[in-house]
Order: sequence, then C-alpha cells, then structure tokens
Amino acid sequence: MQARQGVGAVLRAGWVLSRVCAPFAIAGLCLWLVTDALKPGALDGLGQAIKALQPWQWAAAVAATCVSFWALARYDLVIHRHFETRTPVRQACSSGAAAIAIGQTLGLGVISGALVRWRRLPDLSLIEATKITVTVALTFLVGLLFAFGVIAALGDLNSLSSWIAVGSILLFFICVLMAFLQPNIRLLGRSIHVPTVPAFLTIGGLTLIDVIFAGHALRLHLPMDAGVGVMVLLPAFVLALGVAIVTGAPGGVGPFELALLSLLPNVDDQDLLVAIVSYRLV
Repeated sequence: MQARQGVGAVLRAGWVLSRVCAPFAIAGLCLWLVTDALKPGALDGLGQAIKALQPWQWAAAVAATCVSFWALARYDLVIHRHFETRTPVRQACSSGAAAIAIGQTLGLGVISGALVRWRRLPDLSLIEATKITVTVALTFLVGLLFAFGVIAALGDLNSLSSWIAVGSILLFFICVLMAFLQPNIRLLGRSIHVPTVPAFLTIGGLTLIDVIFAGHALRLHLPMDAGVGVMVLLPAFVLALGVAIVTGAPGGVGPFELALLSLLPNVDDQDLLVAIVSYRLV
C-alpha cells in the first residue's frame, strides 16, 4: 500500500512538473522554429529599424492599447457581477487588467492570474479568485470565437475562410445556447453556475473591441507599404493570439511570432519582427 502511495505521489509530482515546464518547452521550440523560418538577414539592423519608427506611431499604438486594456478590465467586471462578489467596479476592473497582463506575461495564466486577483482583492478567498480567473479565461476563449468570426466575415473572404468565419460564430452561439439550456454543470463534484447569455454576449463584444484595437497597435508599427491590409492582419492576429494563450507560453513568446510569420508569408520578415517587438514594448 505504501509503495502504491509513493508511486502515486511521484506520478502526481511528475504531472505538475510537466504542466509547469511544458509552456516553456513550447516557447523554446517555437522560437527555434521562428529563427529557422526567418529569411537570411532578417535580424540585421532590427534595432535601428525600431528606432526609425515615428513618434506618432508609438503614440497611436499606446492609445489603441489603452482601449484594448479598457475592454480587458471589463471582463472581470462581468464575471464579478455574475458571481455576485459585490466587488467595487474600480477594484474589479483594475485587478482584472493587472491579472491578465501579468498572467499573459509570465505564463501559467490561471495560477499567476489567480494570485494577482487574490493579492489585489483581499475580500476574496484564493478559491474565489481562482474561480474568477478560470471563468474569465474560458469565456474569453469563447469570445475569441465570436471576434474571429466577425473579423473574418468582414474581410476579403474566399470559400474556405467563409466557412471558418461561419463556423466560429456558430460555435460561439452554441456555447451561448448551452449556457441557456444548462446554466449549472457538475465538475469534480462541484456545481458550477455557468455565465448567463447576456454575460456571454457582453464578453463577445468586449473581446471584439479588445482584439481590434490590440491588432491596430500591431499594425501601426508596420510600414504603410507592407502589403497587408487591416482586414488581412486582424484575422491572423486573432489566431496568433489564440495560439499564444492556449499554449500558455510566457508572454506568448514563440507561438505568437511563429503563427504570425506562418499566416502572413507576404509580409517582409524584418518588417513583421519590428512590428512584433514594438507591439510587445507598448
């Protein structure tokens, strides 16, 4: 019996360790693939190219990022109201923006995001902060389906992208319908109250605002003659963002860059790298 418990403890520890190490391994692998995919000379003069960006580009990107973070902050407000935590609006929004920013930068978003919310909202227990963090993360991914579908539908569609756009929006509304038909689900012996239909619709709208302005912050650092329009860049940006979040890599470093380079093959590698680095600085 003791031997079995020892083996079980080792397996659980190995599972936890793999969960912690996996995002960093994914980031490293993707960065290696990025360097392998870059055209020769793409990294030469990268710093000088960033310095050559105009002040108005930085200012406009900062303004767009502020709007993006305004939307980010309100994800938490929606979920706080759903769980009836009675947290003041200012505290809910500021803690949410901080948790998302730090979680996406450090990786392990659920753990780091829960700790940030717990630290900034002392009236909440760690369990409550974790519940809010998990709910925000899951509903954001659902909202990302809606945002991608709408942005793709407004773009220059071919038959494949039309089906992808329709499928994304359909999946979003299936999730909304499930929330309406099954407002409570059992998970690990606990009853979980799923966000309401209005909450999902609000999250979808906020996600759309978030990614549009975040994508514009990236686009503002690309040359005007880069050969990529806004409606081509935004769907690629949303997909790259989704990949970065799902992999859990710290800051999305690696998966985000690899996805954008793969989805935007007609953009000059150095121009795209300048935009990505500048976007990350902002």
